[in-house]
Order: sequence, then C-alpha cells, then structure tokens
Amino acid sequence: MEANDVQRRAIRVRANAYLAVTLATILAATPIAAAAAGLQRASSGEDRKTLEGRYADALQSSVMRHWVPTDSDRGHCRVYIKQALGGEVLSVHADPGCTFTSERLEAARKAVFDASPLPYRGFESIFRADLTYTFKGWR
Repeated sequence: MEANDVQRRAIRVRANAYLAVTLATILAATPIAAAAAGLQRASSGEDRKTLEGRYADALQSSVMRHWVPTDSDRGHCRVYIKQALGGEVLSVHADPGCTFTSERLEAARKAVFDASPLPYRGFESIFRADLTYTFKGWR
C-alpha cells in the first residue's frame, strides 16, 4: 500500500470522528408524502428515534464515501439538502455561517451530490425532503 493511500485512509478515519449529522431541521417538509404513499413504520416495532439514528448513520456513511477531508479543513459548514422522494439530491446550499473556504465548500457540496441518491429504502416512514448536514473540520 502506498503512503498516499495510508494518509488518505487516516484522514478519512479522523474525519469520521469529527463529522456530525443533524437531521432535526425540517425546512418545509412534513411526513405527508410518506403518509400519502401509505408507508408505515418498520414492522419490527422499531421506534422512530432508533430508525432516525440508523438513518443518520446511513447518511453519514453515504456522504463520507465521497468526502475527501484535508488537514486544512477548519471550523464547520452546515449545508441544507433538498431531496426528492427516493433520495435524489435536488439542491445543496450552505448556511451563511459556513466557515469553510469556497474551495472546501464546493468539495462538501460535491460530496453530497455524489452520494445521491441518499439512503431511502427502509427509511420511508421518516423521510424528509429537507435535511441539514454539518461538516466539521479538525478544530
């Protein structure tokens, strides 16, 4: 294994420890779409909080496969994601308080678009068209 591969893997492992996912922000969506489609909660009796936790993990994993963090990432960047039913990413906008450079912001946006479609199957009952995702830098 080359030194660059080892460095990239180390950076990704560190990034996993610092990346935060926030699902609670709903900009405009309600569970109406899921209800209209006749979707029900997981039949195993899994409660909503557990399902949301599993979704947060799946979302983080999906985006992290496309995010290449660097040692220069500082601060944080909250992005607002709009997705279609099924998980296709429609738009990604940065919060005005994003402290990433424009280059790193574009890399974060690209990671979300490249992760499209976002996890959906198995999470239909908690689907939200609008999500908030926070990238956190090293310090």
